Amino acid sequence: MKIGISGKSGSGKSSVARYISEQLGYVLIDLDVVSKEIRSKFKEEIQELIKSDIITDDKIDSKKLGKILFEDKSLMDKYNLFVYSKQLDILKEYENKNIVIDSMFLPIMDIFNELDIKIYVKCDDKIRLERVMKRDNISKEYFLARDKNSLNYNEDDFDFIINNENGFLLEANKIIDKIKK
Repeated sequence: MKIGISGKSGSGKSSVARYISEQLGYVLIDLDVVSKEIRSKFKEEIQELIKSDIITDDKIDSKKLGKILFEDKSLMDKYNLFVYSKQLDILKEYENKNIVIDSMFLPIMDIFNELDIKIYVKCDDKIRLERVMKRDNISKEYFLARDKNSLNYNEDDFDFIINNENGFLLEANKIIDKIKK
């Protein structure tokens, strides 16, 4: 079974994905973590694609990369396509396993149509802002620049919706019970 969990940055999707994968004993694939591994492994190729010096201390400077990508949508699309192709290679390794995939970009990925269960985690924008500023140690302005490039989710595309403003356990456990049946 393939379960996909998506939502905007700071919605709590990673916490929900981790919890559900642990409760079901499924493999968790966090595509944000995978993306960081891809950036590390293919830093020169990414720098060439971006056509800008984004490597500092032998690794990609995420804030520099983000600033460049947020200002140029076509460059962001090229970067996302590069990373997405590498993510697909990794996902192929898990074709016959029970997995939970965590990514804010799932609805625009081809794999979205292959998911058995799709879960959308949503949260109030002010709460997301506070969570992300604290978690990533970024300014409000940086968050807003990053968030303006976020997807617009269609809740009808998902099987379940979790509102994570006051916790997710109750709703997540209901979903887990349905999956186990």
